[in-house]
Amino acid sequence: MIVSSNTGLLSFTVRNSDYPDPSVPYAFTGEIIGVIEPPGRPTIPVNITHEENENIPEGNTLSIDPNGIIRWSGEATTQASGYVEIAVTNIYYNL
Repeated sequence: MIVSSNTGLLSFTVRNSDYPDPSVPYAFTGEIIGVIEPPGRPTIPVNITHEENENIPEGNTLSIDPNGIIRWSGEATTQASGYVEIAVTNIYYNL
């Protein structure tokens, strides 16, 4: 994560290695997937969708609260035998 002026830049990959069947879509429903340490936390809750940042797949939402809690709602970006993964890059947000 990079902080510049009043903007944060976030890129990450999160993997769950306990997923046996890639033919069944896996949807996250606001699960906590990470934490941003100060000073990269926004002052108000941030919800980022594909409309705000094309690096978020359509139908998914990345949320960051003022405590730095990162949540993902929507499908995994990768589903394969044995794991599901969320990988996004270049997510800008206001601090």
